[in-house]
Amino acid sequence: MFFRVFFSLLDKKYFSDRFDNGSSIQVFFTLLLVFLMLPALVQAIPLTVIVHGVEEEGHKNIMASIKIALQQENPNLTLRHIRRLHKAAPEQIVKALAPFGYYSVEVKDGGSLTKDDNGWHAVYEVIPGEPTLVEQVNIEVTGPGEDEEVFQNLKKKFPLKKGTQLNDTVYEKGKKNILSAALRNGYIKTGFTTNKILVRHKEHRAEIQLTLDTGPLFFSERPSVIRTSSCLRCLIATSLTVRVMSTPSAL
Repeated sequence: MFFRVFFSLLDKKYFSDRFDNGSSIQVFFTLLLVFLMLPALVQAIPLTVIVHGVEEEGHKNIMASIKIALQQENPNLTLRHIRRLHKAAPEQIVKALAPFGYYSVEVKDGGSLTKDDNGWHAVYEVIPGEPTLVEQVNIEVTGPGEDEEVFQNLKKKFPLKKGTQLNDTVYEKGKKNILSAALRNGYIKTGFTTNKILVRHKEHRAEIQLTLDTGPLFFSERPSVIRTSSCLRCLIATSLTVRVMSTPSAL
């Protein structure tokens, strides 16, 4: 509405009918100054986001994932926008804890959104539920280098073992260590032909299935760091994890 009035006032006929030339110029610049100051006069809505029930990495990942936390410093936030972000937060919290082995996450009452003299407060009480534990780790090696020493005892060296809590970061680190060791020993075509995590949702248990194809031996001397790093990035990019979830209704 303001912009419509402002631009209508710029009409030459309007000024000529109401003001002399000097006055019209003064009015024009006064309106222009008000127009330029409008953004500074609009105050952002204060918003605080609090998450209870989880600590350390889980809490950090939630705060880095839910949009209401990422937008709380946005000066253009409106109440309508805040309410929409608040409504979407519980689902985002559930997804944020999945990489840590939590698949039964609940957000009590969907969280709360209240207002006081200090602004709006979005509070979420998270109930992580029982964590998923690794029940079995199966790592097989195939290909020309399957009998090489570097590929022996991979299961013992893998960071996730029976009884440990499933964690995507640790899982990916274990795979990266295997690929890195293969590259250092000349197997630059190494890759995972099977890369699965089978999760039994109701029992909170998971089985890791990895099959490594060594590929042929390309060199017996250790390559340069640059070459190793480049090859490793390519192998990781093509080794995507398949996660198979059993639903509660199927058990």
